[in-house]
This record gives sequence, C-alpha cells and structure tokens, in this order.
Amino acid sequence: MLIDRELFQRLPLAMAFLTGSFGQWALPIGRYLPVNADPELLTDRVESELLRLVGDERPFLIVVFYSVTHLPFAAPMPDATAFTHSDYRGASRYSYEIQQVNDIARLSTRPTEDEVQQVRALYDGALRSFDRQVGRVVGLLERLGFERDQRLVVVTGDHGEGLFEPGATTEHGKWFAGGEAANRTPLLLEGAGASAGTLKELASGVDFLPTIADALQLPIPDDLDGVSALRADRSSRAIFAETALWLGGEPSAPPGAISYPPVTELLEVEPQSHALVLQSRYLDVTVAAKLRAIRRGPWELVYTPTLQAPRWELFNLRDDPFGQKDLSATYPETFASLRDELTQWLILDPLRWLDANQRLVSRSEQ
Repeated sequence: MLIDRELFQRLPLAMAFLTGSFGQWALPIGRYLPVNADPELLTDRVESELLRLVGDERPFLIVVFYSVTHLPFAAPMPDATAFTHSDYRGASRYSYEIQQVNDIARLSTRPTEDEVQQVRALYDGALRSFDRQVGRVVGLLERLGFERDQRLVVVTGDHGEGLFEPGATTEHGKWFAGGEAANRTPLLLEGAGASAGTLKELASGVDFLPTIADALQLPIPDDLDGVSALRADRSSRAIFAETALWLGGEPSAPPGAISYPPVTELLEVEPQSHALVLQSRYLDVTVAAKLRAIRRGPWELVYTPTLQAPRWELFNLRDDPFGQKDLSATYPETFASLRDELTQWLILDPLRWLDANQRLVSRSEQ
C-alpha cells in the first residue's frame, strides 16, 4: 500500500495509464485514489449506481466522497484556474504544494502573500468544481424520476478549512486559532423533510444523526447528546469541541502546548488491514495534548494543556471573528462559568481523569 501511494505521488503522469483496467488490476489502490480526486469521474460512478436502482422500490443510501476541496486543492480544468492570477509563477501554480510526507512542515508556516492569495483562489476553484458535481447529482435524481419528496440529499464534511486567517495556516484539526474557519462544517439538506432557511443557532456534529432521522421521519433515540437542527424549539446550549492530531510534531505544536513526534513517527502499519494507525504507546500523550473548547453564543473558551497548568483563553467571536483578543480578565463571570462547564465535560471521560494540573490522563497511570 505504501509503495502504491509513493508511486502515485512521484509519478503523477502515470495516472493516465493506471486508471485503465490493467492499471486497476495491477495496483488496486488506483480504483480509489484517482476517482476520489476526479470529481467528474466520481459523479459518473454515481450515475451508474442510480441507473441500476431505477425501478427498485427499496430504500437506498449512496455515500459519495469528493476530495477535491481537500489539500492539495487540485481541481480539474477549467476550475483549477477560474480564480487564480495568470501571472502567478510560484510553487502552488496548479495545486497547493503539500503532496508528500516531507511537505508537512510547510503546513506550519505562512507562505508569501502571493502564494496565500493563490491557495485561496485554488480553494475557490475546488469549491466551484464540487458545487457543479453536487448539481449534477441532484439533476440525475430528477432526470431518473427520484422526486424531491422521495429523496434526501445531504452535503456535509468532517472539518472546515483554515486558509491563512490571522494566527492560522491551513492546518485543520490542530487548534482553534483563526476563529471558526477550521471548525465550522457544512450541513445542507435538500429534499424530503428539508425546508428553506438557515439555522441561526449553534449546532454540533452530534446533531447530525438526529437531524437526518428527523428529516426522514424516523424515531430519534432518547440517549443521544445531539438534537435535531430542524426543531423550532431548540434551546441555546453549549457546544464542545476538541482538536485532532497535528501532523508536524513539536515544531507545529501550539505555543506552550504538550508536544509529541511528527506523524511519520506516530503511525504504524496494522498487519490485518494494512492501514496506517496510531501506535499504542503514543495514545496517552496525544489525548492529553488535545486542545478543548466550549462555545456558547458568541463566546468561545479554549483550554490548552501544557506541562504545567493549562492555559485558558476567552474570545468573543462575534466582535473578534479570528479569536485574536483574550477577554478572560475583562469578563471574569463569563470566563468562570464556561471554565466550570468545560471542566465538567472533561470529567465525563470514562477512561481518563484530570490530574493536579488539570490535564486529562489515563486512569491506569494513577
């Protein structure tokens, strides 16, 4: 698997040959990488599946993963250059040059302003390409007789994207710098159970299941943390979040945070699945190092564990959308209330507890 990936990275021109039947037989990974990267080819597969389902009265689910809006933002033409400047000649002319493991260190640095504008333009082109393919899917459904009241189209993602907002680069999942950019994810519904409008209240990833169940008129389990975004009686509540792994190791760790090795040292190949997984010996430190946050209304409190006491920072994202000014001392009551609520959420972890420095550690270590 690793050899296959390296071949695709180092010999991109081989894609034209390897996407054929022989190439997919010789390198099975070729069935997936080029299709997910090519949004038009992936929609062609969706069309094939829908044609097969015409006349079948049974419910069905099709999950389509478009990766065009993910790094390296390499949309096909003409979208690749739809918003870029023709006189740009830098490294990211046609895609953001984060292609291989050795490029990860670049994620922690801000490039020149010309490249920043180029990367943002590439991302806009990727969004345009994605939007066109979603439109194709909806058009296929209509053309093949899947009426609006018989279908539910869901558009969502697993994370947002930092695009060099103040204090941030393109490292989603690493911290809460840059305000909402990397932590705000889309959820768009079209079809049965969906009505026109935009949700005004805060929502969370835990709301995904009850929202989809509600739209499909399915019972919502009582033991879920989330609530349906379609319910008018949604009350104001706190939203919790935590970071994932940051990739570059200690150099890319948030200032003062607990650090750990880069991703190349963290992972190993699992013998059964041949997938890359986190080595068990790094599990505790990567969990202890996670930044956590609580959001209520415009207020966001960020908890950063360090080797000593944690760092707490309070932001008003309505007045300070990029989270640049810590207001902990200015609004002590809001700070104390959110800190207590976030601490209670941390305590709910059944496998860990807070040590004397308020860091989440494994219970087996005590």
